[in-house]
Amino acid sequence: MLSFDFEYYRPDTIEEAAEIYKELKRMEKQPLYFSGGTEVVSMARKGVLKFNALIDLKNIKEMRDYVPNEEEIYFGANMTLNEVTEQESFLLLSRVVETIADHTVRNRITLGGNICGRLGYREAVLPFLLVDAEVCIAGAEGVKTLSMEAAFDKRLMLSSGEFVTGFKVKKSGSSLDGSSIRKVRTADVDYPLLQIAAMKDERGIKLAISGLCPYPFRSKALEQYLNDVEGSDWDIKGIYKLLPAAVKDDHIASSEYRKAVFEKSIEKLMRKWGEA
Repeated sequence: MLSFDFEYYRPDTIEEAAEIYKELKRMEKQPLYFSGGTEVVSMARKGVLKFNALIDLKNIKEMRDYVPNEEEIYFGANMTLNEVTEQESFLLLSRVVETIADHTVRNRITLGGNICGRLGYREAVLPFLLVDAEVCIAGAEGVKTLSMEAAFDKRLMLSSGEFVTGFKVKKSGSSLDGSSIRKVRTADVDYPLLQIAAMKDERGIKLAISGLCPYPFRSKALEQYLNDVEGSDWDIKGIYKLLPAAVKDDHIASSEYRKAVFEKSIEKLMRKWGEA
């Protein structure tokens, strides 16, 4: 139960949801979109999150759809993480999301909820950053499609009233060989000290990282360095200047501990793909 009152709306279409949000803002309300709701409820109970209107997006068909065709795969933002894993059409995405929380909780966490959440991990975005994916974003002006590279900077850059309806991945990208490395401090369902999603194509190794810094990222400078070194002629300590932010130091683990875990994981990836 929440300790404050709020209005509840459950639209059936994208257009209806955007219109409700617009009208609530006009009435000077504090509306909030949600789908899975796990993060919204826990943060509201702690008093971290305040709102006086909830717009539940679970009834919107396009956001629940899974649509593969000859050229691309569409994942609706309201697919649960377990539903994503069961499809096995984008294996790296499945490998990443199947390690988030536990099986019961993954029946409630949605793909869009994880990627758009307020927690800084957002692990499900990592595979999308590697394959030139597209994100579909709805708002008062309709639905637009942007590249993930253009739309994501520490988080998905959504304007007021916008929400994510789904993600598109080209079949050619979803079939690439990939690896997922997840490291936790204690139990398997802990937040990750480190989550790496990695792929290798004709241009070399690509990797996206969560848990190491305050937000998930893909560093092309780091990729270039790892792909340019020959054999074992590389300085793993020197890669930290290629990260977009300082390594996290918090109650879960020190920065030095995270660095040690990161270095071993990079060495493992380099051995796997014959670069070291």
